[in-house]
Amino acid sequence: TYGSLAMSGAAWTYTLDNSDADTTALDAGDSVTDAFTITVTESSSSTTDTMTVTVTVTGADDDVSAGADQTGAVTEDASATTATGTISGSDADADASLSYSGAATGTYGSIALSGATWTYTLSNTDADTTALDAGDSVTDAFTMTVTDSDSSETDTMTVTVTVTGADDDVSAGADQTGAVTEDASTATATGTVAATDADADSAFTYAIGTAAGTYGSLAMSGAAWTYTLDNSDADTTALDAGDSVTDAFTITVTESSSSTTDTMTVTVTVTGADDDVSAGADQTGAVTEDASTATATGTVSASDVDGDDSTFTYAIGAATGTYGTLSMSGAAWTYTLNNADTDTDALDAGDSVTDAFTITVTESSSSTTDTMTVTVTVTGADDDVSAGADQTGAVTEDASTATATGTVSASDVDGDDSTFTYAIGA
Repeated sequence: TYGSLAMSGAAWTYTLDNSDADTTALDAGDSVTDAFTITVTESSSSTTDTMTVTVTVTGADDDVSAGADQTGAVTEDASATTATGTISGSDADADASLSYSGAATGTYGSIALSGATWTYTLSNTDADTTALDAGDSVTDAFTMTVTDSDSSETDTMTVTVTVTGADDDVSAGADQTGAVTEDASTATATGTVAATDADADSAFTYAIGTAAGTYGSLAMSGAAWTYTLDNSDADTTALDAGDSVTDAFTITVTESSSSTTDTMTVTVTVTGADDDVSAGADQTGAVTEDASTATATGTVSASDVDGDDSTFTYAIGAATGTYGTLSMSGAAWTYTLNNADTDTDALDAGDSVTDAFTITVTESSSSTTDTMTVTVTVTGADDDVSAGADQTGAVTEDASTATATGTVSASDVDGDDSTFTYAIGA
């Protein structure tokens, strides 16, 4: 059963067949026998007799085998993250009992054992795994030990799992904010997009959805963004002190090798400021001495670009001029020539002089001011001559003096050197 018996003359030799299945099935401590009957014959008489050779075969522990090395394969971020297999452990001993060990954590994942079955699980959150890019191929290798429980004999095999990389999603990072103030010394806000990609060889490009906002514009230089407030823009100038508005821009980040994208938003808060009030252009008027109309009028063209309902007040620096006075009613001004004023009376026909007045315009909510000038041209006219008061004289008949004398007190208020002629009626 376990070997064979050979004869050489009277000598017998038993040879154990260690490759025989019955032999290898023997375990340490097993004891079995192989029995053989030998017949002895006397040649001349042909008489025979028999005897038995019994060989005791004692078993021994055979070496355990862990079987061939095995492989598996997984891909980063795939729907299936595991690879499995079964260790082909063996031991020729009939009553062998095998145990398996080798569960461990590798570089990219871990391997677990359930009996002879191994399962490799890829860790897609592991930094080494996420660093893999599309086309990368690496391996995790684990040594599995098979132990024969009875004899404690062991053997090992290797499970090698190939991990194929994949492009990870790019992240544009968190949204960012900035702040600027209308008409401030600094009209810009800046920041840097915090784009990331776990792949080790990532490179990024940056694009703005719409670079022109309502109040300013956004520009990119690499990952750095700069918002510039346009203080001349009508929407910006319409902002008043205390107004707060926003310009928002979407930035798209593209990972160059994979073309994967993500977006983030830059939101800039714009705080309004009071714009300077404008009193408008200087204005003129004209009046003539002793004319039927002694006034000139106009309206101050004040303005303020702030979008709220601006209200203005008006004040005259000095309301009384040389020849007349200026008055205000709201934005409307009225110049009234004083024909009784000596400076006015002194004007002669052809004379042309001016009265100038400064008007200050104040924007009520901000108290910002501006000034403009009203200049009124006054044209002179000839005033009436005065012969002066009536006069009297006295003479006496046959007196030594027969005459009475006097001087006519003629006058003219015109300031030039008036000359008079005198004539007696009758």
